[in-house]
Amino acid sequence: MTIAIGTRFTGGVIVCADSKVVASDGATTDQSKVSLSLTATKRIFGIADAAEDGNAAKMLAGEIMNAVCDSQSPYKLAPDVTSVMASWYNSYGVTQPPQLQFILGAVVIGHEGGNVYLCEPPATVLNTIGPVAIGRGARAVEPLLSVLTGVGGSPFALKPTLLRLAYLMYRAKKDEGSACGGNTHAIVISVKGGFAFIEHEEMKKAEEIAADIDTLLRDAYQKIMGAEKPEIQRKFVDELSKNYLLLAERGRGLEFPSLGLLKQPLWRTHNYVGPK
Repeated sequence: MTIAIGTRFTGGVIVCADSKVVASDGATTDQSKVSLSLTATKRIFGIADAAEDGNAAKMLAGEIMNAVCDSQSPYKLAPDVTSVMASWYNSYGVTQPPQLQFILGAVVIGHEGGNVYLCEPPATVLNTIGPVAIGRGARAVEPLLSVLTGVGGSPFALKPTLLRLAYLMYRAKKDEGSACGGNTHAIVISVKGGFAFIEHEEMKKAEEIAADIDTLLRDAYQKIMGAEKPEIQRKFVDELSKNYLLLAERGRGLEFPSLGLLKQPLWRTHNYVGPK
């Protein structure tokens, strides 16, 4: 079923998803579940899907993107999205449609912030206040989504948000490995008009740091509950502090070269639909 997450950062929105696709017979393939659309009216949309039927999801995602791009109101997208989803849902008649979910990120260039919508046929279109996760992997990360927001639900800067997303994607792939896995594809959309598909190799490096962070946290709570002698605990604290600082330095030193594209507002002349 996948894992997809949508969240705001201080300059726009991010939508990301894994690339593992599991067929009904258990066979797995690898493909992108995110796409991007741009309009002449200075709006940029990113969408990710989680679905029982990957082909149906791609088709409906395309129709949703067409609907929001043609919408007359940049801030009232729900009626247009609902109309498309309801039409698709009703086309199945008495047959139960496959379960589909979408995360839609929307930015109006030059306007502060951005919006993240949870969309589910036939008629759910929720403009979320905070981050949102969909798919099988959502149950692994929903208790942790608060790491993506600060005090009062305020978003973080871009790089810390990507690092936190990498941690959540790592956890989803680890805890729900039968449904989640492969590469992480992320779309960053800036209110200044730039956008970037983050290369999956860059997200992989961030997820490797996330794995080491998870190990550090596990070691800490195991020691805390170990009821060991104070001198053993103090020795562990010294080692913990050392490893903490090393991981913090790795996080600070990690770069996302793909973010350089945000400095180039390409929306006027390009129409990217997914990562390479």
